[in-house]
Amino acid sequence: MMKDMSTHEMNVIRTLGLTKRFGKETVVDSLELQVPSGVVYGFLGPNGSGKSTTMKMLLGLMEPTAGEVYLFGQRLNHSNRARLLRTIGSMIEAPPGYGHLTGWENMCVVESMLGLERRNIEQALETVHLTVHKDKLVKNYSLGMKQRLGIAMALARNPKLLILDEPANGLDPAGIEEVRELLIELAAQGITVMVSSH
Repeated sequence: MMKDMSTHEMNVIRTLGLTKRFGKETVVDSLELQVPSGVVYGFLGPNGSGKSTTMKMLLGLMEPTAGEVYLFGQRLNHSNRARLLRTIGSMIEAPPGYGHLTGWENMCVVESMLGLERRNIEQALETVHLTVHKDKLVKNYSLGMKQRLGIAMALARNPKLLILDEPANGLDPAGIEEVRELLIELAAQGITVMVSSH
C-alpha cells in the first residue's frame, strides 16, 4: 500500500509568506515556493529581484523578516539547521576557491572542513568532469572550470538538495550548455537542484 504523502513531504523546499526587509525596503515579499523532489527547478528573475536573498534564507544564512521555510518537510529553525544543512550543497554568488591552490587542494580543504572521506571529493571532481584538471592552479582555470569546481565543492557532501546561485553567470554558450547538462545529470541521479538565473 502506498503511503499518502502530505504536501510538506512531497516538496524538498516549501516557503510560506517568506519576506525579507532591509529597513523600509522589501527585497522578498510573501514568497510562496514549492520545489518538488528530483527536479532541476529554475528560480528566475532580473538582477536585484531577491533571488540570492531568498537562497540565503533557505540555507539559514539570513533570518527572514516574516514567513517560514520548510526543508524536506521540516520547518527550518535554529535547533535543526545544522542537521538539515548536512544534506544540502550550495554555491551562492561567486564560485569559491583559492586561486593559489590546485583544484585538488581546494577539494582537500573542503574534505578537512566537513570531515569527509577522500572518495567523496574524488567522486565530486569526477561528476563535474574536473579530474583531468585537478592538479592545475585554480587561478589558471577558465570561468566555467571555476563554476564546476564550486559545484564539486557543493557535491562533496553527497547532498539531497543542491542550491546554486547563477552557476552559468558569465559563461559563454558552450559553458552554459555544459553546466545545463551537468544539472540534468545530477537530477537524474536523484539530487534536487534549485538554480537561479536572470
